[in-house]
Amino acid sequence: MEKFKSLGFGVQVGITVTLMILVVVVSYYWFPGFQQKHEEIKQKQARLDELTAEIQKGINLEKKLPELEREIAALEEQLEELKTIMPPARIDSDIVAKLESVAKRSRLAIRSITANRPRKKDFYDEYPIAIEVQANYHDLAKFFDRIAHLPRIFNVTGVNLRQAGGGAGTTPYSLSASFTAVTFIYREDEPPPAPAAPATPPPAR
Repeated sequence: MEKFKSLGFGVQVGITVTLMILVVVVSYYWFPGFQQKHEEIKQKQARLDELTAEIQKGINLEKKLPELEREIAALEEQLEELKTIMPPARIDSDIVAKLESVAKRSRLAIRSITANRPRKKDFYDEYPIAIEVQANYHDLAKFFDRIAHLPRIFNVTGVNLRQAGGGAGTTPYSLSASFTAVTFIYREDEPPPAPAAPATPPPAR
């Protein structure tokens, strides 16, 4: 011990570090449980890191949950508004009833309403309805304005105006008009056909 103390400080440190390394190496190779425990610690630490990451993801998702719910509610509201403008189903009686109601409010006399065959487009159908009415200029303009402001889209095309027949004083209307009111139906994707059932083999004889 006296000889060790008589050595210089640097030599003492070197000897001490060397002895510590020897102790670790000997423990690692001469004690089998040490290496096994070391591997278990590494595995458990890796699993702990994975669980911590999963917990953090869950916390982040929980924080974003109210925001996601608000976005979903807004999208659902927008979808309902779009379905009002361009419904996914065609109900002829409702469409005709709406046109008749607007015509009545505008003091038009409907002579005929004829629903024509829908015309398919990319993702929607055009549904043209041929209409003939008797009206005055001011009332007819009011009818077209009211049609333009309906929640459901209607485009008026092919307007043909002519003087009302029968001579002066025989009708309260100054003109006859024919035109086509075109509305639109959103065509939803049809569900894929169900897979065919496998053929049942005939019973063995």
